[in-house]
Amino acid sequence: MKQPEFKTVRALSLVGCAEPIKLSEGDVEGVGRAWQRLFAEPCLNEASRLEPSVFWGATYGFDQDQQTFFAGQEGTGRSDGQEANDRLARLETTERLYAVFEHRGHPHQLGRTHGQAYDWIVASDGYTFDAPFTLERYDERCNPEDPEGYVIDLYYPVRPLS
Repeated sequence: MKQPEFKTVRALSLVGCAEPIKLSEGDVEGVGRAWQRLFAEPCLNEASRLEPSVFWGATYGFDQDQQTFFAGQEGTGRSDGQEANDRLARLETTERLYAVFEHRGHPHQLGRTHGQAYDWIVASDGYTFDAPFTLERYDERCNPEDPEGYVIDLYYPVRPLS
């Protein structure tokens, strides 16, 4: 695994679909459900995205018994009615520093890369975790016709120890 790149990322406002997962029990079925719901949602269309070819995944709630997986996009998630708003979730982040790791390969192998990234941060003598969530950034390097060739950026919120 390559060393992470450190980036300060502006605040993000993401809109999408969220599903419960339980990582401690290996229950990650909600990940697939969130992505399926996202791509089926009519009010989340290309016109509503700030970056048309970018999607975000997020896992949060590491400080709780049950976690949530969020699949979304940055943008407005245009909606003509309350019904659509009730189906959608929003995830807001503040500007912060991230250790950015690169995953190469099939998205089903993300767990291994997440484990290596987590171990790197824990073993680091210069950084610690800064929030109970991680982000995954999917862009044009992720071709659905070639999932083995995916390149996904994993964002871990960190802060310097000193």
